[in-house]
Amino acid sequence: MTNTNLWKPAEIIINKEVQDDPATINFINKCPTVPVRLIQSSAPKEIVRASEILRNTDAGMLNSIMAGKRVVFIAPAAQAVDEFTIPDDRFVCPHFERLKLASNGCFYMCDWCYLKLTYRAQRPFITIRVQYDKIKAQIKKRLDQSSTPVIFNSGELADSLSMEHLVGAMREFIPWFGQSNNGYLFLLTKSDNVDDILDLPHNDHAVIAWSMNNEAVSRRFEIGAPGFEQRLEAAYKVQHAGYHLRIRLDPIVPFTGWEAAYADTVARIFRKVSPERITIGTLRFEKQFYERRN
Repeated sequence: MTNTNLWKPAEIIINKEVQDDPATINFINKCPTVPVRLIQSSAPKEIVRASEILRNTDAGMLNSIMAGKRVVFIAPAAQAVDEFTIPDDRFVCPHFERLKLASNGCFYMCDWCYLKLTYRAQRPFITIRVQYDKIKAQIKKRLDQSSTPVIFNSGELADSLSMEHLVGAMREFIPWFGQSNNGYLFLLTKSDNVDDILDLPHNDHAVIAWSMNNEAVSRRFEIGAPGFEQRLEAAYKVQHAGYHLRIRLDPIVPFTGWEAAYADTVARIFRKVSPERITIGTLRFEKQFYERRN
C-alpha cells in the first residue's frame, strides 16, 4: 500500500490572496520540486485553466477524477464552517457542524467514494483552506452561540489526516480545541499519518475515527489507502496517546462468507484497540450518481 508520508501532489495552484500565509508557505516548502502556479480567483474554471495537468486531461469523468487527485488548490478560508443537514427521511444520522479544512476528496482512490461524483465534475482538484485565524474565528462564533458541546467534523469532505504531513493543520487545531470549553474536533480517516499528532495537548477534545473494512475488501476496493494492519496500528497509537477512538466499518460488502470474514475483522480490531463506538454502514448509490456515470 501507499506510504502516506511519501505522497506529494504533482501540481500546486495557489490563490494569490494566501500566497504569504504561513500554512501555504509550509505546504510549498515541503514540496520543493512541485510546480506552483498563482491565480487571482478561486473559481473552478480559473483553477482548471491555470493547471497544466487539468487543462490537458482527456475528456471523460474517470480521466478528470484521476488527474484531479494530483492537483492541490490552496484557498482562502471562505466559509469553512457550516451545518451539514439533508431534508431526507431516509437519513437517521444527526446534523453536525462541518469543518472544511480540506474538501473535494483526497488522493486515495476508493471505489465507493461519493466525493468522486459529488464534486469532480465541477471541482476536479483537492482543496486546502488556510488562514487559520479566520477559520478559528468562525468556529468560535458558532461555539459562542451554544451553551452545549459542539462537535466539528473535519472528515466529511476529505480525509482528515491523509495530507497532515504537508498541511500540519491538526497541529494547529487539536491544541486549540483542547483549550475550548465546549468545542470538540472529530477526525475521520483511513490514514496512518498520526506520528505528528501523538504529542499534542488534546485535553480529551478530539475524537479520531478510522474508516476500516475487511482486509481483503480494503485491498481490492480502497486503492492507495493504507492497509488494514497499518490503520489498526495507527488507531492503537492514538488511543495510547489518550485520544477518543472510534471505528467505522463502512461499507459492509456482501460476498460469499462475508459474515465470518467481518466477524474476524471485528475480533482483530478488539484484539488491538478498544474503540468507544463502532459505526456500521452499507453501500450507497444515489440515482444522480448513476445518471452522471459518464
